[in-house]
Amino acid sequence: MKAMREKAKKTKPAPAPARRTIVAGAAALAVFYLLLNWNTFTAPFERDEGEYAYAAWITLQGQVPYISSFLHKPPLTIFMYMLGYFIDPAAVW
Repeated sequence: MKAMREKAKKTKPAPAPARRTIVAGAAALAVFYLLLNWNTFTAPFERDEGEYAYAAWITLQGQVPYISSFLHKPPLTIFMYMLGYFIDPAAVW
């Protein structure tokens, strides 16, 4: 037990420059993602995306998606689209 405590004391968090590098890399990836997708943020849903959005919408209306409509994806897909609806209800739903 004592050896484990001493080992825990010896391990230190990453130095500040390494953390800054990680944060800068994550920010650069986010900016890169936004630049790649800037022209599709307001685009309407395609066939599959519309199906998932519809399943999320009918779930919010109190219906059961696998009974009220055909859906071949697991429930997490529906919940992710519901999360998108809660974030911005005025989006293309």
